[in-house]
Amino acid sequence: MKWLLAVVALTVATSPARAFDAEHVTRIKNDEDRPCPKCDLRGADLRNADMHFDVLPEADLTGANLQAATLSNAEMMRANLTRANLTNAVLTGTHLTRANLTGAILKKADLTNALLSDAVFVAADLQNANLNYADLTDASLKGTNLNGTNLTDATLRYAKVTAADLEGAVLCRTTMPDGTENNSGCP
Repeated sequence: MKWLLAVVALTVATSPARAFDAEHVTRIKNDEDRPCPKCDLRGADLRNADMHFDVLPEADLTGANLQAATLSNAEMMRANLTRANLTNAVLTGTHLTRANLTGAILKKADLTNALLSDAVFVAADLQNANLNYADLTDASLKGTNLNGTNLTDATLRYAKVTAADLEGAVLCRTTMPDGTENNSGCP
């Protein structure tokens, strides 16, 4: 019996949070054009959602499934996207300043022209993502997978890149953390 209780306790402790606000999810899925500050979308299934131009400052999207979602030009300052799945998501021009993307999956995501200054990407997976013209000033990319990521014309000024995997990343006219320009991946 103690063994069963231990297994149940461990399962509950390691399960992702799924406590989203149903009204907030409905508002997003119905593409209602009104701001949703501090929107509670934890663990919500928003695959393929059209959220372009949405205003979601300080939204909590912890563990949300945003695969192939369109978030172009969305205002998501200080949003919490910890462990969110943004595989193949479109985030062109999205404002994610000071957002928390710790452990997020952004494989093949398009973050062209995204504002990502002071964002936290610790242990995130941005493999083969497009960060063309992205502003990552002061961002934390510690332990982040940037393998195959396009960083052409991106700004990494003052970014923390300790233990980040830049193998195969395209660096062309890329401003590095020390302010130098890296053109090693230019054609």
